[in-house]
Order: sequence, then structure tokens, then C-alpha cells
Amino acid sequence: MRAFVFPGQGAQVLGMGRDLAQAYPAAMAVFDEVDDALGEKLSEVIWGEDLLAIDRQACQLAQEPVANYLDPIEELRAAL
Repeated sequence: MRAFVFPGQGAQVLGMGRDLAQAYPAAMAVFDEVDDALGEKLSEVIWGEDLLAIDRQACQLAQEPVANYLDPIEELRAAL
């Protein structure tokens, strides 16, 4: 038996697990099962390309307040 673990803080990267899910139907089935259980597309969150959007959506999924560091970053991004 093999297990794939995506550990916490600092180890995440955008798109993690996508190649695994695309290569192995059993892995895709796990992502689908989690998406169904949450009633949200977790796979879209972690496979996304915009880190700030992912952070916002993760806060919403966890029913936590949106992190206060996101607004200044988005303001700076808009100004550039």
C-alpha cells in the first residue's frame, strides 16, 4: 500500500495532486469524493493558478474570516 501525503504549512504548491489525479483514476476518485462531501470543488481550489483567490476560497471553505493580508496584496497588484 502507498499513501501520498500533502503536509501542512509551507509544503503546498499550486496544482499539487493534479498530475497524480490525471494519471491514476483512483486518485481522481478521491478528489471527486472530497468535492462531493464538501459540496465544493476543493480540486479547483488546489489546482487553481491565482494564489490570492485560492487563499480567499480556502478561508470560505473553512468558514474562517478572510486573512487580513490579502487586501493590501490585491491593492498593490491592482496598482501595478
